[in-house]
Amino acid sequence: MKDKEVVQLNGKVFIYYSNKGLVLRLSTGIDWKTQSKPENQKTINGLVNKLRDTITSYRIEFGGNPSRDYVRSKMKDENIQEKSCLMDYYKEFLSCKNTQIKNGNLKPQTLIDSIKCC
Repeated sequence: MKDKEVVQLNGKVFIYYSNKGLVLRLSTGIDWKTQSKPENQKTINGLVNKLRDTITSYRIEFGGNPSRDYVRSKMKDENIQEKSCLMDYYKEFLSCKNTQIKNGNLKPQTLIDSIKCC
């Protein structure tokens, strides 16, 4: 693995992994100019930690470095962004309810009842 794990390409932040001349750049979806924002740093750090964990666990289990395709598949396995508090989950819940109401799957009263309970 190269020393650099975070690189800039075309104004975007990428997570970088290289093995045997094959390069993997995973997009973080974050602009290079806004990478220092706390929420963006949290996302980038989460991805870097996931990359490190993937490589370390592969080395322990199989020895050597994982292939680019192996790392790509493992990085896609999980949602990296973590919820920091209960309120994050609640906001996600309300967002899902709003989407379901807009799609006609739920009545608007459902959202009102969901807000009242808290």
